[in-house]
Amino acid sequence: MKLRDTTNDRNGDNLYHLLSIVIVVFVSLLARVIQSYRDSQIRRVEIVELLDILYDVDIHVSVVSILQQRPQTISLNKNQNDISFNLSINSVDSVTLESLPIFGPVLTSRTIKFRSALGGFVSVDQLEEVYGIDSASFQMIKDWFYVDSTLIDQICIDTAGFKTLLSHPYLDYKTTKQIYRCKKHNTINNVDFIKNQPYIGDSLWMKIEPYLKICSIH
Repeated sequence: MKLRDTTNDRNGDNLYHLLSIVIVVFVSLLARVIQSYRDSQIRRVEIVELLDILYDVDIHVSVVSILQQRPQTISLNKNQNDISFNLSINSVDSVTLESLPIFGPVLTSRTIKFRSALGGFVSVDQLEEVYGIDSASFQMIKDWFYVDSTLIDQICIDTAGFKTLLSHPYLDYKTTKQIYRCKKHNTINNVDFIKNQPYIGDSLWMKIEPYLKICSIH
């Protein structure tokens, strides 16, 4: 009597069970990704890119359609050269900024912090001063933003304290000390008075002048 060889059957069963486990784990992870997206506004671009890697999965189209049900502030195009926006650089929030190409969580945080420290951007060109935005990146994003000058938070140069002046990114300790000394011994009626102080050259003055104002009436 010839015995049946069950080795191949067992291997086939093991492979089937392994594939079943993989599929269950994948579907579970995918469901968590979708839920996380809805709860914490994970960038749609990142999810779609993940799905592109798993493009052979039949549920790709249905998952993308689910994501598209969420209202989008900005619709991104796969071809970054075709992207265009019209955003106020002084009011755009971190969620919107992070959804853009180039900007990730870290670069978005740096940009928002720099904007806050400055008192707002007076020029889109200042984005190039954000650490992580190189010349090539700036050329790509510079036309996405405009400046609303009404949102600039200026410093009262005649009444501001030492720490307030020093906290501005454009004023180092030496320059701040000179300005503060000048304030103590002089009555400042015009911001141009600061221009003639030591350590303040034309290039520095052009940067800080938009952030200064006179607040008190003498």
